Amino acid sequence: MLEALRGLIAWTPMGLPAFLFVITLVVFFHELGHFLVARFFGVTVEVFSVGFGRELVGFTDKRGTRWRISMLPIGGYVRFAGDADASSRPDSAAASRMTAAERSGALVFKPVGQRAAVAAAGPFANFALAIVLLTGLLMYTGHAVVAPMIGLKARPPDYADNVPVYLYRPGEWKRELFTDLRRVVGKVPYPLETIEVRPGEALDRDGYRILVFPVHHGVSAVGYAVDEPDRPGEFDAAAADALGIPFGPERGALQRGESVTLPDGRAITPDAVIGEARKGRRVVITGDTAPVETVRVLAEGADLLVHEATFAEEERSRAEETLHSTARQAAEVAAAAGVRLLALTHFSPRYFGPELLEEALAVFAATVAPRDFDVIEIPFAERGEPKLIRKGARPPRDGAVLDLPAPAA
Repeated sequence: MLEALRGLIAWTPMGLPAFLFVITLVVFFHELGHFLVARFFGVTVEVFSVGFGRELVGFTDKRGTRWRISMLPIGGYVRFAGDADASSRPDSAAASRMTAAERSGALVFKPVGQRAAVAAAGPFANFALAIVLLTGLLMYTGHAVVAPMIGLKARPPDYADNVPVYLYRPGEWKRELFTDLRRVVGKVPYPLETIEVRPGEALDRDGYRILVFPVHHGVSAVGYAVDEPDRPGEFDAAAADALGIPFGPERGALQRGESVTLPDGRAITPDAVIGEARKGRRVVITGDTAPVETVRVLAEGADLLVHEATFAEEERSRAEETLHSTARQAAEVAAAAGVRLLALTHFSPRYFGPELLEEALAVFAATVAPRDFDVIEIPFAERGEPKLIRKGARPPRDGAVLDLPAPAA
């Protein structure tokens, strides 16, 4: 009991004024809702009071409403013509003495639908206030959180419904999370399976490998590096001609990395006609993270770095508190790693996007900010630079099948 009393005493200097301010603000908008709808229906409003008790200051507007601030700042009230008190209880005696003109402005004599609208306007005003305040709070302090997942195996339209979709997740994420999400998204028409991955693991796929690496976000969060194996070097036809290698199986074998023996007895090894191996493509996806050296090292020379940019540089302290990155920090990582293209993602709802892109472009010119349905095309290095294709994955409106460009070979 004593501790509770001490807590109350400690809370009072700051907590009580804040409480009074909030309750007064909420009640003010509540009563304003009543007031505006009543005015709309021609109801005479005699008093609009912020607070209760003796009037401290006030004025009367041209329509006869007395606006006042009262001594006790705990809410307020609106009193209509024909009300007995601040609770809007009808004054039967006063109503019986009203003239026809006075009755036209009294709430008690309005149709039931209008009276109901006036009564409902207060709660609706509070709903509107809550939406505005929560939206502002989210824009100022909130940020979107996207679970870092990769490895979604999409099924072609002609697959049977029992073909599962696999979701790869960080190790400490619980399977129950996805069960809870089903309550929101409903039942899906296919099996959904989750597979646990941990930093350091590598997922081998047909033609590429996914490396799971740790990031700096305070929880079990990981990033992913998608790697293609190196490709053989280009076949030097001029060198083959100079060596007298005939057209046919011999040249094919050399391109496959096999040595051949020519009719004259000479042994030709692949390195005589094949150039240096060509580096495979690499895409690094950070997920949620503060700037961390692991990302810079793994993104060294990457074709694409997908890096979060939750905040602008002016909110760097906020980014540090929440273990996120600013757009400038993402650009600095990209510049230090020498990537070919930086894609910014995970913007806080307080930003529209262009301002974060401009901040990053000032540090690293090869930066884009993809939106929904955008596509980033990554050709091999000898065939050009990665580029952003706006709305490249948007389904056609006529219902035709989307024909995406095939990956470069």
